[in-house]
Amino acid sequence: EGIYSNPFIALSSGAGVRNIAVYYLNQNFENPIDLAPCIGLGSAFNGGVAGTTVENVMMYNAAYPLYYGACSNSSHEFNNVWATPLKIGLLTDNNGDVTNFVNMHMDARYYAECGFTGAPQNGEDCQKLNSTLQDAVAYIFERHDTPYANSLYAHGIGTGLIVRESS
Repeated sequence: EGIYSNPFIALSSGAGVRNIAVYYLNQNFENPIDLAPCIGLGSAFNGGVAGTTVENVMMYNAAYPLYYGACSNSSHEFNNVWATPLKIGLLTDNNGDVTNFVNMHMDARYYAECGFTGAPQNGEDCQKLNSTLQDAVAYIFERHDTPYANSLYAHGIGTGLIVRESS
């Protein structure tokens, strides 16, 4: 619901994204704009979903890179994902059976070092970005049956992992 109801890329059953990078041109690293998540799957916008893949994906400056909500189905693969989450890197909530999260990296440096228009350009900008990231969360796992996680990384993000009841 809300910000999560209309992702930039909404995956349906059997769909996937591979070998892409997403950069929001109008994002602000000092005061992040609540733009739609880069990639989302969930019943809020596309019904029950099964068998999706997110692989070899870079998201430089999204407030919400990944949303995986209310799918109630299984066989999802998240593999080789890199992002600088300005608010929440991955939110997974109210999901059914098996999902694999492998080799996921949430790190301040991807945005800080990209050199794109609007990205931090100097030490002062990087300090502002780092200040913003102190309020960010790399991963939030809310009610989720059988998530398998291997090699989840968080560097320069205020909170690495939250596991809690569904909101």
